[in-house]
Amino acid sequence: MKHAIPLLTAVLLVPSATLFAESPGDTAWQFLGGPEKEKGDAVQIVEGAGENLEVLVAGRRGTVMRRFPETPLPATLTFRFQSSYDPKAREVPTKLLGTGDFRIFVGIRGRADEKTDLGGYEGFQFRIFPHLSDSPNRVITGDESHTATSLWIRYIDPKRRLDGMGLSHTGLLSDAGQNRNKQKGIHNAGWARVALLEGGFGLKNAQEAGVTIRLTHQSMSIEANGKTFAYSFGPGECRISKIDTLAIAHTNISRGYQTYRISSLQVQAR
Repeated sequence: MKHAIPLLTAVLLVPSATLFAESPGDTAWQFLGGPEKEKGDAVQIVEGAGENLEVLVAGRRGTVMRRFPETPLPATLTFRFQSSYDPKAREVPTKLLGTGDFRIFVGIRGRADEKTDLGGYEGFQFRIFPHLSDSPNRVITGDESHTATSLWIRYIDPKRRLDGMGLSHTGLLSDAGQNRNKQKGIHNAGWARVALLEGGFGLKNAQEAGVTIRLTHQSMSIEANGKTFAYSFGPGECRISKIDTLAIAHTNISRGYQTYRISSLQVQAR
């Protein structure tokens, strides 16, 4: 079973863009506002053709999401990725600063009875540094902690559907969503980090690379440019059996990123 998913030109604002295997009102890609809205200007889709998508992120923050047909685990996602940055940036992406230059979510929409259905999404997150090479998993500058590649799980335990104030988790990948009422290491929206690993993918500026995400009932992994970051689930940690969503967030405007491009997206059950 294999779904080849082209990334369409009509991504954010064109209502005629339809979502594969969904109702006509669903768009292929959508910008997440609401609880995902970050301070400042939002990322923008600047152009796309055929299987190519390019997102303007210079001085901008935001998350875009795409749905695809439900695919059972084990599953593999593959796509081409390319990001460009200003080499004179205050915090150049070849150095370990921040907590991931991009956040990639793969999962499934569960309950839709929250204020926004972002609260019903379950799955996995990969926080990556495309251009960082070898590094420790953590660097401290002053009182700020910078962490390298990290892997996260969004738990579906009903006890984690509410925050410490009894409110539904409605965020997904934004700082605003994940940090609200963090308690005992568990972030808002049910996120918990399960792995903190050294280094990044070591890509050169604007270098294109193939990315592979593998999800099984036993493990999660992401690989590119000959490097693989993986985590083996503990008992009960893999709590979904299907995926139908890919989301990508850019949140750190100090890194000097200009654009990122994704192409040749495919989802395959194996």
